[in-house]
Amino acid sequence: MAGRRIFGGMPVAWKIIATIKRLGGEPNFPPQREYFLVAAPDQATALKALSFKRPDLNGAEFEVRGRADQWFMDWLDFGEESEILSIQVIQ
Repeated sequence: MAGRRIFGGMPVAWKIIATIKRLGGEPNFPPQREYFLVAAPDQATALKALSFKRPDLNGAEFEVRGRADQWFMDWLDFGEESEILSIQVIQ
């Protein structure tokens, strides 16, 4: 895990969902949801980093779903400060 920046011990990543309302309204075009892991020492910093790196999400509703599990972060080799991982849902 060389090159990781650690926040007072173990790396911390926050699970964030961004919900974007689409033009045309609910029945025809339901809101789009995007899922992110954001490495940051706290939730506020995570939201600021995501907003800065993804200005296209301006106007989205953000929901912080808590901290990511350590085993998941290790599996992805994730945790460098301000690192953002976008998770795509394929249906």
